[in-house]
Amino acid sequence: IEALQNNLKATSKHALRDTLDELDNYGQIFVQSAQREIQRDKGDTAGGLDWVVDAKGERAGELRIVWNKPANRPADLIQWLLYGTGIYGPRKRPIVPKRPGGLLKFRTKDGKWHSKKSVRGMPGKNFLKDAWDNTQGVRRTMAQRVGALIVRSIKDSRGKGGPAVPNRN
Repeated sequence: IEALQNNLKATSKHALRDTLDELDNYGQIFVQSAQREIQRDKGDTAGGLDWVVDAKGERAGELRIVWNKPANRPADLIQWLLYGTGIYGPRKRPIVPKRPGGLLKFRTKDGKWHSKKSVRGMPGKNFLKDAWDNTQGVRRTMAQRVGALIVRSIKDSRGKGGPAVPNRN
């Protein structure tokens, strides 16, 4: 029984490691797709997206998309990108300079700087949903590969004197 337990532990560790590798690959593809969606509309703000695959603990095998605030960007930027600010700014008031008589300065997609007395808010774009939709085929392929990895691990463990898995047919 001890040999059987050791075989099962080794098999599950191998399958988990391969699954984590697949999740890591998918995380990279998903984030790249989301970054392309952001850059299509919002320029260089995509650099803060990243992914993490937890390998240990309660969250083992969990893929998380994280936002690391780019330098010189407001912390709320990710919310504004996803949900928009409405016709006004994030505080539901017109977007105007804090100092009377001042100008708002900003850079547009084409890289040119502009100065205005006021601007309208921006619409949101659910780039995460778009990336999810864009990577549907990748997820299917990943699920097939992970399933095949698990089956191969079980077969390998049987070849090493592991348990025979009963046929349920």
